[in-house]
Amino acid sequence: SLEGSLLPKDLKFSLKIKNISFNAIAPTMMMKVLTKINNSPKVHSCYKKLSKSEIENIVADSLGDIRNAINSMQFMCMSYFKKPLSVQGSVSSSEDGSKRDSSLFLFHALGKILYSKRDASKKSNQDVLPTHLKMFERDPLISNPEPSGKDVR
Repeated sequence: SLEGSLLPKDLKFSLKIKNISFNAIAPTMMMKVLTKINNSPKVHSCYKKLSKSEIENIVADSLGDIRNAINSMQFMCMSYFKKPLSVQGSVSSSEDGSKRDSSLFLFHALGKILYSKRDASKKSNQDVLPTHLKMFERDPLISNPEPSGKDVR
């Protein structure tokens, strides 16, 4: 994660930093930034210009994540050609690839719990599992996975 690579471990340890969290960017600020990017002359030379409603959709779908918004904007700008009409009609803008799939958040939270990092050096000497379950024994967790449901939007 970006949180782990933001500061060196020795600096985090010396400053006693345990958690770094990022606040979501306000939709009005994100709208201004994306509009400024969209109106840039460098963008027009390589990509198509997005309409205001397309930018508003990107802002709404990004949930305050500026990196996601800029990536979504880039993918939408790269599509020079219109999408072909489907059998039932045109493809709506909410079905495009810029919208985040909310069902994935559950899987992200499960992944944080099931595949969280473990530390072999913190292994305790006492037997927690019975002998017939020893093959399923795992090292202790580095961090507590309980707050991970709050981390996932």
